[in-house]
Amino acid sequence: MDKQTFLSQYVNYSDADLRLIRDTQKEMYSGEEMAWIEELIEARSAHSSEKAKSDTWLCVVSLIIPLFGIIAGIIFRSTDKPEDQKTGRRCLNAGICGLILWVMFVFTGPLRF
Repeated sequence: MDKQTFLSQYVNYSDADLRLIRDTQKEMYSGEEMAWIEELIEARSAHSSEKAKSDTWLCVVSLIIPLFGIIAGIIFRSTDKPEDQKTGRRCLNAGICGLILWVMFVFTGPLRF
């Protein structure tokens, strides 16, 4: 079986399922197939770490510009991907927190000691 055909069967598996296969079912796969599964796990973890960095910047911008956070949160929450929905929830929360902080600052004015 070639690599593309093999990986097309596993692309929809979750990260936890792939790690479970790697850790518990080594005798069911050849060394080459286990290497392909390991490559898929590593590629996904690299992608998720890059995504986490972009999520951080989106949350910071959402906190500073609440309207952006609320709009971005609604857009991300309407997608089908669970990781994008999680990003949307974070942006929405940061946008709402930023809005609350902005309203508190506007109505209380600068603090005087």
